[in-house]
Amino acid sequence: MLSTIFIILMFAVVVDFFWLAIKLAWSVGKLILSFIFFPVAMILLAASGLITAALMILLIVGIIALIFSFAK
Repeated sequence: MLSTIFIILMFAVVVDFFWLAIKLAWSVGKLILSFIFFPVAMILLAASGLITAALMILLIVGIIALIFSFAK
């Protein structure tokens, strides 16, 4: 009986840590995407002569960021 309770509680703890790890990994992924990939992509677009596309993407992302910051 005690081993069954132990297995159930151990499963609950492992699942909880698993979901926590997924949340943290997703946060790290968003940070890498927003602080490394996006600026590098914008610099590459501008350097390759697609400054108009880079400005439009920056404008759209900026408007979306403002909307989300005011929504919170």
